Amino acid sequence: MLNNLDSLLDEIMPIRVYDQALDPLTMDELRSLIQEQGFKFGWHSNGDVEFGHWNTFFAGKSKKNRIPVDDLLTGVVQKAVAEIKERYLPPEAKVLRCYSNAYAFGTEGYPHTDSKVDSDMTVVLYMNEEWKPEWAGETVFFDEEDEIIQAVLPKHNRCVIFPSAMLHVGRSVSRICSQLRTVFVLKVATE
Repeated sequence: MLNNLDSLLDEIMPIRVYDQALDPLTMDELRSLIQEQGFKFGWHSNGDVEFGHWNTFFAGKSKKNRIPVDDLLTGVVQKAVAEIKERYLPPEAKVLRCYSNAYAFGTEGYPHTDSKVDSDMTVVLYMNEEWKPEWAGETVFFDEEDEIIQAVLPKHNRCVIFPSAMLHVGRSVSRICSQLRTVFVLKVATE
């Protein structure tokens, strides 16, 4: 659960990274569900770019959605979200969107923001059981001058939480990557 120290750290270090983010059993069940459900190609993280990526939605499809969708989540998705909220988010956090994205070699990510609301947070949980640095696929964060301030490798069961208004991108995977880079994502209102 978030405390006063976490709130202070948010101001100093707005990008938080947690390894072993979920209970291993929950992580395995969630990964299995995502693999079974599959993906549809063509979702755009940046509306100004014509190319898309693989995606599947669990709730709250519209980027403009401001209505909480927590009650629409079921099964292991609901369980995973509850764990994330309990461990890493403030008690007032409400999920606005919940989905999974996937990138293969040749599928490019593009810099974008997830919300214009300063108090919104984005949670990205990396799903791949294995990840090698030479596979690339980092989530890259930019400051107000479009300089890279941090990059996070998509390691298994790692969670990164950041302000949704922060410019970021999921970089493409390298040619030698043999896997589909898969993430589970929450867009959360904290006020």
